[in-house]
Amino acid sequence: LNQQPVQIRAGRREFLGLAGGKLFLFENRKITIDDFKIDLERLSITFYGVCSSVKNSGGRQFKSTISFTKSHRTAVMKSEVIGEDGRVKTMQIGVGLTANLAMVLTVDESDSDSSVDYNSDSDSL
Repeated sequence: LNQQPVQIRAGRREFLGLAGGKLFLFENRKITIDDFKIDLERLSITFYGVCSSVKNSGGRQFKSTISFTKSHRTAVMKSEVIGEDGRVKTMQIGVGLTANLAMVLTVDESDSDSSVDYNSDSDSL
């Protein structure tokens, strides 16, 4: 598990590999981050990039947003992979913080893009 910390810098492509897939809720997928946006008004950070796909050698468009409530007691991560036809595969997890203890509130998966094989271990960019 000797995973090195990842630094995401503006204007620089960051290859996160399978660890990025796990971090952004798409296990067994390789994630590359191309850009990010910090929205101080909405208390969110959005990452843009590519998710590996067996059906598209260039990968699929990827977006993940981490949003915080104003009280900083709840955070939600919503990750999306967009198929060629515009259909979206969404993974979402919510975390609530109470007394320094993190607890998962929700885990949600939508499979509106069934044309994409998201679970294949043989996938690569």
